[in-house]
Amino acid sequence: AGGTRVRASGAVAEGSARVDQLVLTQAGAERLNLMAPVRVQWAPSLSVGEFRLKGPEGEISAQLTWGEAGEMKLAVKNFDSAWLRELWRLPGPDWSVASLAVEGEWNRGPLVFTAEGAGVVQLKDGRRAELALSAAGNEEGVRLETLSASMEQRLVARATGKLPLTIYPGQPRLLRIDETSELSVEASTEPNAFFWEQLGSVAGLVIDDPVLRIKLGGTAREPLGEATVRIARMVPDGKGRLRSLPDIVDVDVRVTADRSGVKLETFTLKAAGQLVHASGRLPVKQWTALLKDPFTLLKAEGEARIEIPDAQVAALARYAPAYLAPTGTLQVDVELKHGGQLQGIVRLKDAASRPLGPLGTLQSIGAEIVLDGRTVELKEVRAVTGGQPVTLSGKVNLPEGKEPRFDLVLRGEKLPFVRQAGLLMRGDVDLRIVTGEDEITRITGATRFRNSFFLMDVRALLPSGGARNAPGRRPPYFAVEVPPFNEWQLDVSVEGDRFLRLRTPVFNGLASTHVRLHGTLGDPRATGEAVINEGKVLLPFATFVVRQGWVRLTETNPFEPQISLIGTGRRYGYDLRMEIRGTADKPQLTFSSTPALESEQVLLMVMAGETPQNEVSYTGRERAARLGAYLGQSLLKQLGGDPEATERLSVSTGERVSRQGRETYDIEYALNPRWAVVGEYDEFDEYNLGLKWRVLSEKKTEEEKNAPK
Repeated sequence: AGGTRVRASGAVAEGSARVDQLVLTQAGAERLNLMAPVRVQWAPSLSVGEFRLKGPEGEISAQLTWGEAGEMKLAVKNFDSAWLRELWRLPGPDWSVASLAVEGEWNRGPLVFTAEGAGVVQLKDGRRAELALSAAGNEEGVRLETLSASMEQRLVARATGKLPLTIYPGQPRLLRIDETSELSVEASTEPNAFFWEQLGSVAGLVIDDPVLRIKLGGTAREPLGEATVRIARMVPDGKGRLRSLPDIVDVDVRVTADRSGVKLETFTLKAAGQLVHASGRLPVKQWTALLKDPFTLLKAEGEARIEIPDAQVAALARYAPAYLAPTGTLQVDVELKHGGQLQGIVRLKDAASRPLGPLGTLQSIGAEIVLDGRTVELKEVRAVTGGQPVTLSGKVNLPEGKEPRFDLVLRGEKLPFVRQAGLLMRGDVDLRIVTGEDEITRITGATRFRNSFFLMDVRALLPSGGARNAPGRRPPYFAVEVPPFNEWQLDVSVEGDRFLRLRTPVFNGLASTHVRLHGTLGDPRATGEAVINEGKVLLPFATFVVRQGWVRLTETNPFEPQISLIGTGRRYGYDLRMEIRGTADKPQLTFSSTPALESEQVLLMVMAGETPQNEVSYTGRERAARLGAYLGQSLLKQLGGDPEATERLSVSTGERVSRQGRETYDIEYALNPRWAVVGEYDEFDEYNLGLKWRVLSEKKTEEEKNAPK
């Protein structure tokens, strides 16, 4: 591999092999060479004869006999990891072994051994850390004489002590712990800035002034001791995997152990400037059980408590900048009970969100969330959107090993669902999110639209690009693709009685809707219809009053809106009829009249002002003026004209031709739902002015009922 080469030769027999030659070279220089042939046997038991590799700089020798009785020897001198980097991918920095000597033997009993070693780990900036080891073991356990790390002849970390651990090679149970023997371990670190800088760079952290102290005594069955950790500052360096971790300062941790178990006596720190307190306790009846499976014991018997008093949301907002605004406070007081049960409360006050698409921002967000075992109760989650309150309440159950079970209610009145230029949709919401006995979560309830406005070209609402039949690009034009929410089922009615005021360049009117949403959030479907209660189609030289109009989505074809619109008008003494039928993608438009005219003649009449018998003739300037007024009226509506004012005033021209060959005019301005001022220029070339009082009124919307008289 590259400049590193291994050359070997020998012979293989049944259950054994002989190595005659083994040479390791690098860049043409010999590093290690086998000094004498060696025999390796693996049947009936493993043994390696005296094995000696030697080079100009280093040396390795080993010998092994493995079984119920055996021995082992290993000696290493001046071995560098750089010799192996082209053969194996070695993690971490370069290292070298200055010396290592391990000798041990056993005879149907524990391993009796000694180990001495020293090595170097290369760090950045040409510095290095020196490691030292001295240990011995017998039937009484393992004695750690020295385990230390130093830099520039300054101690960084060290550990000494005695462990009641024995090793039984060649037996099914290799490691054994004597629960009654003495346990004595002391370990500590020293604040060496460069060492901790190097160690922190591995994890992507900057660690300042860390101090660790560990002292253990007693026995494995009943240990005694304590551990303390203090860190002045620990922050991400912006490069590693932990770069999203908040800045952590003033860490102070103290853990004690006695006959009853382990206690977290002290745990305080500041994360992103916010104070965090914690405490805990782990009762331990058998310490060997803790060593074998600590996580199971912690889950079954552990107790803990975490407190975050009055944390500022502003400190947390940078970790969710797309959703959270820097305002509000957060309080947390949660306990972990036996069996992994959570108890406590989480409070959020005066928080706010960033703009959430067409929904706008959520303000004055407040929440009180109660944790009770595996149940999360949303006692009071509220927010204000568009000046109107919305609330979420209910419970979420978190069964072990299963998906969460929901029982939530979402309510709000006069909420702005969509707010954008030319479109305002608002209404009431009363929805339930419930997980049934079949483990399926369903959204049921009703949404009722009210007092909404549409002032734009309808084509602006239709998605463009992408797969036409993909969810989200077909009715009802939304989809949630994130699991498991995409599998939630829908059964929601969407109602709105005379709620939508449409003001487009070619249409003014009032519409209602009766639609049912079903399917899933990932693949929603809508069936029902939108009905035009009243309206007018505005063309340059004619106005059609809508007599009937609807858009339908059926069960058999829920993705292809079917449309129908019939409008009538009168122009120059002709009774005109306009029909639009077909699908939203391919509508069919036809015109007819009484007295009968060709459809093309009617089209010329309403779009260009050309009459069949030339009853009225327009000059080029007059036609341009009419078209300019038509386009200008559409432009003013798109620029935000008052829809209420345009609804009060209606003007119709050209229903008849006067005796002098002029268009007639009818003007009406509604003072309130019953009274209106009317004026006209009639077919007798006379001007009339008057008041109109409506005796019977059609059904009114809630807003019309509350309008001033």
